Amino acid sequence: MRSCIIVVLMGFILICLMSDCCFCTAETDELTIGNNNGVKLTFSDDGHIIGITVRETNLFTAKQRTGFSIRDVMENRSVPVEGHFTKINDKKVLFNGTAADLGIKLDAVFSDSNGVIFIDVTVIDKLHKDRAIDAVFTMAFKGESWQFGNIWCSNSTLTENVTPGRGANQIDPINGIDVSQMPLGACVCPQTGIALAHSMKSPCFNAYRFFVTKNNTGVLSLTTALGLAAETAKFPHQAQYSFAIFGFESDAGMRAAMTEYYRIFHDCFEHNLGDYPGGWALHIPQNNLKLAKRAGMGTNQKEIDNLAAHDPTALVKDIADNTAAGLRVLVYSEPWGIWHPFPKGWIDTHRIDKLGFISSIDVTTFHNFLQNDANDKTHTADRFPGNLTRADIVKIIENTTIEHQPDVWGITYHTKDFPWATNQERKTFEGAAILANSDPDLPSPNRWDLTWGQQSQVGLVASVIEEHGGTEPIGVYLDSEVFGMGWGNFNYRRDHWIHADVPLAYTRDQKGQIRPVLPMALSNLEFLRKNHDEAHRRNWCVAGNTWHPMVQFSIAYIDLIGAGEQWENTFQSQSDFRTFRFLAYRKPVSTMDYVLHFSTVPPTEETVQTVHEPRCNYLLLYGIFPGTANAWNQPKKIALILPIMEKYAGLIRTINLAGWEPLTTAQVEGEMVDQVLVERWGNKPENGLYFTVRAKDDKVPVGQVCLTFDTNSLGVGDRFTATELVDSKTVTTTIKEGKVTLIFDLPVKRTLLIAIRPK
Repeated sequence: MRSCIIVVLMGFILICLMSDCCFCTAETDELTIGNNNGVKLTFSDDGHIIGITVRETNLFTAKQRTGFSIRDVMENRSVPVEGHFTKINDKKVLFNGTAADLGIKLDAVFSDSNGVIFIDVTVIDKLHKDRAIDAVFTMAFKGESWQFGNIWCSNSTLTENVTPGRGANQIDPINGIDVSQMPLGACVCPQTGIALAHSMKSPCFNAYRFFVTKNNTGVLSLTTALGLAAETAKFPHQAQYSFAIFGFESDAGMRAAMTEYYRIFHDCFEHNLGDYPGGWALHIPQNNLKLAKRAGMGTNQKEIDNLAAHDPTALVKDIADNTAAGLRVLVYSEPWGIWHPFPKGWIDTHRIDKLGFISSIDVTTFHNFLQNDANDKTHTADRFPGNLTRADIVKIIENTTIEHQPDVWGITYHTKDFPWATNQERKTFEGAAILANSDPDLPSPNRWDLTWGQQSQVGLVASVIEEHGGTEPIGVYLDSEVFGMGWGNFNYRRDHWIHADVPLAYTRDQKGQIRPVLPMALSNLEFLRKNHDEAHRRNWCVAGNTWHPMVQFSIAYIDLIGAGEQWENTFQSQSDFRTFRFLAYRKPVSTMDYVLHFSTVPPTEETVQTVHEPRCNYLLLYGIFPGTANAWNQPKKIALILPIMEKYAGLIRTINLAGWEPLTTAQVEGEMVDQVLVERWGNKPENGLYFTVRAKDDKVPVGQVCLTFDTNSLGVGDRFTATELVDSKTVTTTIKEGKVTLIFDLPVKRTLLIAIRPK
C-alpha cells in the first residue's frame, strides 16, 4: 500500500538552501578530529562546525550552516539544533544539542577512523508523546563547480552536473517517504569528492540531497525520517541511527565514492559463495542435474520440507546428488508472510479495500475466521509439512500479523486455489499470504519458529540432515523482499513495537493523520541478521529475491542476490542491473528468467537466436547470471537452450571470478564517448583482466570505438593480446607512449567482452 504523503524539507533548512545567508561564530576554543588524507573536522565548543578539510582541500564556508536541524512533520516546522561540543579523546568529540522549540534533544558522537568520520546519533523526545520528525544533517562547501553521484546516470563517472539554484538526488519513495536508492550521497568539485553514507547493515529511511546555492555553495544533506513513541520499550521516546562522512578522488566521480564505500563498509559485501557456482534455478529433477549445471545453474531451489517430513533418507540422497553435480539445494521460505487457505469467496466478501497487491481485512473479522481453524484439531498445518497443527499456525498468525492500517490486517497474492495444502479438502480453497512481522523477538511461536523451528520448513530440513548424517552445505532461499510481500508497508501494531530493535518512521494514515509506524523494511532486518548467522554457522548460504528500491535493505545479509523474476519478452533497463551490481559489489547476482524456458515464447531454434541469446548477452555487461526454471524436466527445451546458456554462463563466471572493479581505469575516446558503457573485471592480465562494453542506447549506432588505458595502471606492459570473447575475434591494438588503445566496432544491442592476456 502506498499512501499519498510527500515528504519535503521546509522551514529552516529550505531557507538555508535557497539563500546566501552567512553563519558566523565568535572566537572560541577549537577541537579537531580526522586527518588531511581523509576528512578533518574542526569544532568550536559553542556548538559549531568551523572547519572542513577533505583530502587536503579546504571546503569550509561560513555562508551556509553545517550541522543538525529537526523538522516536526506534524507541525511542518524546522528548528536548528543548538548545543556544544566536548572532547572525549583525540579521536572522538561529543555533541550535546537541543531543538528547544520542539522539545527534542539530540546527542551525537563524532569518531575518527583514519580520516573517515562516523557519527552515532541519539534523538530524544522530551515531551513524551507520539512524534514524527526529520533529523537533518547538512554540510556546506565552497567550490567552483559541482556534480552529484547518481547511479541512474550512464556517463563514465555516474555523475550529473548541478548548477547554481538547482538540486539533485536519487530518491525512490517507499510508501510516500523519501528514501534514497543508494546508501550514500556523494558530491564532487574539481579538487575532491565528499560523501555522507550509512551502512546497509543498519539502514534507516534516509534521503540524501544535494543543492547548489546562487553563490555556488554546495550543500549536501542527509534527512532521516523517524518516529518517536513510548511503546518502543528498548528505547522509549528515542531513536538511534548512524552515518559516516568520507572523502574520495574527484576524477572518477560516483565510481570513486563507491570504491571507498566498499572499503569502509566491507562487512556488507562478504559472502560464502567464493567460486561463483552459477545462476539461480528451481525444480531441477534428479535426472537432469548435470545438464542444468552445464547450462550454468549453481543452485536448485526446492520445497524439500515435504521430503524431510515423509522420507528423510530420500532428502539426504537428494542433497548429496545435487552437491555431486555442483549444485546447492536451496530450501524455500517466505518469512514476510504466512500462506493460508480461505473458503471460496471469503476474501472478496470481507475485503475492505485493495491497494496494489494488498487487500485489507478488519482485525475482528480475521480473528473470528481464524478461530474456526484453531478449533479444528483433526488436521496438520495446511502449508507446512511436519508436526505443526492448524492451531499452531493460527497462534503464529495471531502473534505476527501486521496492521498495515490501524485495526486492519493485510493479505497479498490472492490465488484462486491452494495447491500446497497438505490436506486434500483444502486444495480447492482460495489462497493468500497474510503479511507478517518476521522479528524473531516477537512472542513465541512466531515467524522465526515457523522457519527455523525443528517442526517445519528450514528447521525441519536442518534437523533431518543432522539426524541422518548429511554433511553437504545447502542454502536458505528467502522469497519476495519486495512491495508485494509488505516490504514497503508500515506496521501500526504497537504491541510489536515493544520488541523492535530498529527505529520507527512515520506515515500518513488513511484518515490523513501523520503517525509513527514501524517500517517492515527495517523490522525484517532483524530476521535477516539472525537467519544469516544461523545459516553461516552451518556453512550454508543465503539466497534472496528482491527489487528496487528494497535491494539495499536486504542485500547485506544475502550471499546470492536474485534480481527479480522476468516473465515478459521486454527486459529491464541497464540502469536497473547497474544498480544491482553497485549495491552487490562482488556478490553473485542472478535473474529468474522464465522466458529462457519458453514461458511466453515458442520453443524453437529461432526463439533461441532472436530472444534467448540477446537476453543472455544483455546480462553480460554487469556480470548478472541468467537463471531460469520450470522446464528442466523437458529434454527438448533443455537441448535448445543448452548451447547458449553454457556459453554465457562460462563467460559470466569467468569475469566474476576475476572480480568486478568499480573503477574502469579506461576511457572511451572520440565523439561517441557518452554513448558507450564500460565495466572492468580484474586487475592484471595474468590474473584475468576483462572489459565488458555496450552501447548505451540500443537504437543509436556507435560504430568504431577506441578504448584507452595506461599500461602502468593495469600492469599490462607491451606484450599482450586482446580478444573479444563473445564472437572470438582479435581486437586491433596500438601502444604509444605508455597508452594502450583498443579499436573495435560496437554493434547496437550487443555486449562485447574483451580479454587482455599476456603473450
